Amino acid sequence: MAVFLGENGELAMGNKTPVTILQEILQKKGLVPHYELIYNGTGTLDPVFKFQVSAEGLSAIGDGKSKKQAKHDAAASLLKRMLNRGPVVDNGGEEVVAEIVVSPYDGSVQTNFVGRLEEICVINRIPFPVYIQVGEEGPPHARIFSMKCQLSSISETATARTKKQAKHLVAQQMIQRVQEILGEEFLSSDNPPEQNDL
Repeated sequence: MAVFLGENGELAMGNKTPVTILQEILQKKGLVPHYELIYNGTGTLDPVFKFQVSAEGLSAIGDGKSKKQAKHDAAASLLKRMLNRGPVVDNGGEEVVAEIVVSPYDGSVQTNFVGRLEEICVINRIPFPVYIQVGEEGPPHARIFSMKCQLSSISETATARTKKQAKHLVAQQMIQRVQEILGEEFLSSDNPPEQNDL
């Protein structure tokens, strides 16, 4: 069983986080990764944190908007460096299994789709959407949230690793759905309509 890189260069390992995978691989070898916070962005408007992780004579640095995100980024970078040296083998000489590494911070919100959808509603005089959490599954360390967006008679559902991501994802899907139904001109702020009913 070998650890490998996926199609997009991402590590491939089940639904485990990079920190968990690194811990498991090193634990089988009787080793422990050493994490060190090398930059603390607390107190800034746009905080950035940097962690360095070391193990097996290698080290890697990761950054993120939270300490946890930076730690996951560092672990993923170290795993990639370990893989570049060849197959990762445990103490028993067995190659370590790989599937898909999914960081809980993958797909973190880059665009405010919730705000964009509300803006579209204001411009087109449509009542605001209603968001309802319709599901929550998985163990505490790997929760999956499902969010439903109801806009008049249209509804969309999306699933993500955090409530915030699920809400933005479902808002993005709703924007796409409204564009499909009503067209690009409808969403334009140049000529706002008198009143619209979806």
